[in-house]
Amino acid sequence: MGAKLYKVAIVFVLLIAGIALIIFSLNSLVHYVYQNVEDQHLELRFHDIFSLLILASFLIFLYLIIRYVLTKVSDTIMFISLAFLMAIAGAFLIINCVPIVHSDSMMIYNYIERFNEGNYIGIEDGYYFSWNPALLGLLSYERILGKITMNLRIFFAFELLWYQLINVCVWRISRLTIKDMLVVKLVILLSFLFFPMFFYILQVYGMLLGFALALWSLYFLILSIQTSSKKKYLFITISIILIGTACLIKQQYQIMMIAMVIICMLEFIRSKSGTIVLTAILIPIVATIFSGALSESYRRASGYDMGTGEPISLYIAMGLQDHDNPLSNGTFNGYNYYTYQDTNFDEQKSSELAKENIEQRIEYFISKPGQMLKFFYYKLTGTWNEPTYASIANGCAELWGDGTPEELFLGSLYEGDRLYTLYVRYMTVLTFLIYSAALFNLLLKIFRRYEWNLYDVFPYLYMVGGFTYHMLSESSARYVYIYVFALIPITADIIVIVYKLFCEKDSEKTNQLIRKEHLSC
Repeated sequence: MGAKLYKVAIVFVLLIAGIALIIFSLNSLVHYVYQNVEDQHLELRFHDIFSLLILASFLIFLYLIIRYVLTKVSDTIMFISLAFLMAIAGAFLIINCVPIVHSDSMMIYNYIERFNEGNYIGIEDGYYFSWNPALLGLLSYERILGKITMNLRIFFAFELLWYQLINVCVWRISRLTIKDMLVVKLVILLSFLFFPMFFYILQVYGMLLGFALALWSLYFLILSIQTSSKKKYLFITISIILIGTACLIKQQYQIMMIAMVIICMLEFIRSKSGTIVLTAILIPIVATIFSGALSESYRRASGYDMGTGEPISLYIAMGLQDHDNPLSNGTFNGYNYYTYQDTNFDEQKSSELAKENIEQRIEYFISKPGQMLKFFYYKLTGTWNEPTYASIANGCAELWGDGTPEELFLGSLYEGDRLYTLYVRYMTVLTFLIYSAALFNLLLKIFRRYEWNLYDVFPYLYMVGGFTYHMLSESSARYVYIYVFALIPITADIIVIVYKLFCEKDSEKTNQLIRKEHLSC
């Protein structure tokens, strides 16, 4: 019974993942979404010969790197070299950027000094944190930095640190879960070549910090599953604390938390371990305790009773609304705030209005299925097929000088000129490769009747969580790049399979080198 339930659960996850990846792969094969940096307008563009040339160039680059570099260097050298290069690139970007933040990042930044001075007006009705108390965790982190300095370049430097810790963790997780060291080294390379993650160091919004905490939580969870000694309990404790903190920094990582709980339950079905089921129970409990403790600390400090803020139903209602530009269907339009404001910040009344709106929208979709398909097609396209994932448009995309070579170089990127166009085209190719390789990997393993383990399933499970949530709720490309990034290990696996298939003459020599290196690790 347990084995059957285990297989049914995995098949269900892979089915949804397969459907999503078919949509993404076909979509990115035909066209891509271009985001104008100045007004963030989305435009659908079809591929041309230039896209084909970039794809061919990138595949040749991967072949040469695998053949002449990855088979000759250790994964440690590979990681240190790339981390050093990206540290230099990050320092260059931070030193030469215009130190500004936008939107929510700016709102949080502007409240740091007030809160540190004991002025908690931001919590009162009508103010920013009264309708978005979930961001108090991020504010608390930034308040710590604010006690040291309010220099935004220092904030960006910490984002660079979180970026590096993300890549360290991806490397360490790969070492734990992937046997083929050639795949591990390709994972390292592709994780650094996924540039949206890098460019988000200029947006202080908790995404990188939260992702780093969530990934390290996953790392220690995997260690606890693979360890039989008493260290298991230490690893579980660290994992639970880290994922609880990640959710405190950014609620979006509740999707990672849920995925980890599901993995724990699947592992329990497989191994019947009481420790793992206890872990599954404690993960959400501790995250809830962390959230409650933070709210209580601010209540005591301010003397003001906070509510839970905007109901999630407001975001679901907003995520089902049309936009003048169909590619922006379901994106932020202010509906959540204005509805909450119109009900005098009453959570129950605003939730009821949102539910009415959702019911009306569902009735409309049922009566007009063609319009429903069109709505979600454009929503998914605008969210998952914008290859930069808004990493430039949400950065320092204004006020660039035009004198020094550094300003001219970065201005060409952040003002939407030639360098930005090249970046879009490059990421279009990489995004297509990630989607298509993840789909091909899934189909190949199904065809071979592969025995799926939890490490193989997790990237698909995490992507399914993001796909489902953002299909129904508010969506934006800037929210989904973490789910695409999580597919990189699967992408690396299939690229190595294809490489070995077409390089059979040298495959035995390559395997000997890899086995020798693996034994020495």
